[in-house]
Amino acid sequence: MIHTNRLIIPIVLGLAPSFPLSAAAAANCQEEAQSSPHELLERGRRDLERGNPDKALALFEEADILSGGDFSTRFWVLRTWIALGRFNDTLDAVERLVTNGVGGERIDYLFGMALHGKGAAYLDQGVRDNSVGMAFNDALGYLLSATEAAPDEFPDAWAPLAEAAWYSQDLVVAREAAEKAVSLKKRDAKAAYVLGRVALSQFVAVKDNSARAEQAAAHHKRARQAFESGIAILRKPKEAADMTLLAKLQARLGDTLLWKQATVDAGKAYGAAMGWDPTAVDYGQLWGSLGAEGLLAALEIGAEAFTKNHGSESKADATLLWWLGYGRFSAVDYAGAEEAFTSCVAKWPDYVNSWFYIGMSRYHQTKYLEAGEAFAQNWDADPNDLVASIDSNRETNTAIFQYVIGQLAAKQKFVYAAKLSEALAGSQPDDWRFPNNAGLFWRNQGEVLLRGLGRSAKTKAKAAEFFELALVQYEAALALDPQHPNLLNDTGVILHYGLAREDERALDLYRQAIKYAEERLGRDGLTTEEKDLYETALRDGKNNLKKLENGERRNG
Repeated sequence: MIHTNRLIIPIVLGLAPSFPLSAAAAANCQEEAQSSPHELLERGRRDLERGNPDKALALFEEADILSGGDFSTRFWVLRTWIALGRFNDTLDAVERLVTNGVGGERIDYLFGMALHGKGAAYLDQGVRDNSVGMAFNDALGYLLSATEAAPDEFPDAWAPLAEAAWYSQDLVVAREAAEKAVSLKKRDAKAAYVLGRVALSQFVAVKDNSARAEQAAAHHKRARQAFESGIAILRKPKEAADMTLLAKLQARLGDTLLWKQATVDAGKAYGAAMGWDPTAVDYGQLWGSLGAEGLLAALEIGAEAFTKNHGSESKADATLLWWLGYGRFSAVDYAGAEEAFTSCVAKWPDYVNSWFYIGMSRYHQTKYLEAGEAFAQNWDADPNDLVASIDSNRETNTAIFQYVIGQLAAKQKFVYAAKLSEALAGSQPDDWRFPNNAGLFWRNQGEVLLRGLGRSAKTKAKAAEFFELALVQYEAALALDPQHPNLLNDTGVILHYGLAREDERALDLYRQAIKYAEERLGRDGLTTEEKDLYETALRDGKNNLKKLENGERRNG
């Protein structure tokens, strides 16, 4: 912490401004001064109080020029910089003032307010390292020094002091400062929010101490009063910052109610918070604290409120919609889940696993073909994501996928069937059956294309793309069981009929298929399914070998 010398406070610095002027101030300075520095400061303070920092800055800068850089005007320029978020600029300028011998409670105030603003900005940016705590801890020291020296001079310092003390875990100082802030500004929702957080922390700190039960109850009551007061103040916000603050107030009210097991009312508060700012709540945490049913009720409130507050075109509720879909899915409302997940991914395509749940929702509504399309969308968007979803309940999900694949194949939806088979292969990479199935479906799609659209060069080229995909899958299956006669034959078929290349390799594959089919058929204990499988490989291998030796290329 920088220690200031309270005895050195020159009235006039005797220097021109050491920082660039705003455009408005520069323009004003071109005209003949009509107001004194004192009058400009009065007007500027009114604008700052009304939330017009840009307008205030122009007046303060003009006053600063007229005063010749007097600290009384420079102070207000720097105070407005803080309001505009220019925290580092302010700290640099105050350091220069200290170097020039300026000190006192106003310097401490500027340091404290700028450091508090910097810490708050870190939090807004998602920073969670030591820099946040350092900023608030330093702010606490400076603001304490300023308010102790001049308790009535800095009415806007009490809420930042309370917040800095709260982050520094000095709840006694935080509570006193928060109460002071609220008493000075009864219509300040931010001060009410800070007071509520401090009082709630005090409740949590003593709630399990039976000897302090009355104290805990008083803290809880004060926290609830503060949050409800802030909510009432903001009631119908128009500015984005007020909407965000209102959502925070409602979310923390939900926390407060939840501590007393008032889950229904807590859910309503959380839902109201979601309606203003869906990022104000932790959905995963609420899933545990409210339970699936309680969270779903809150989500339904939040979704309706969000549309009312922001309209249906806003994309900011994508996360809310995802959780709404998940809540409905868990509640076996599959049509509702499909609707929510569909809205979610339409607004935010990066929520790719919405497609998995859309597919599952459709499956449970017996919309099997549409389910397959959704699963394929997930595969196209992010294969790893779909594999992870399958793996979350592999046995059940594999059975569902296999059933859907069968429905797709029966309707000749071979592209979707192939993609779902590839997804199963990704989930169970040691099982040759899944890449084999994918190869079969890609091959079928190529053959359907040739049969349906004739033999134009364009059609052949497109069919060849499907045969290439089939080859990749057959090769993957063959790598898992290099002596499987059916895989050997089918890989040869793709080279022979589909791609018309590598004849020598295709011949060798057919010969190996025949060899290993005969070998396996000689084993004891074959199941009927295995016997049929190897007999088919033996028959097809012989027929295909003969055709290739005779130069026949037609599919069949």
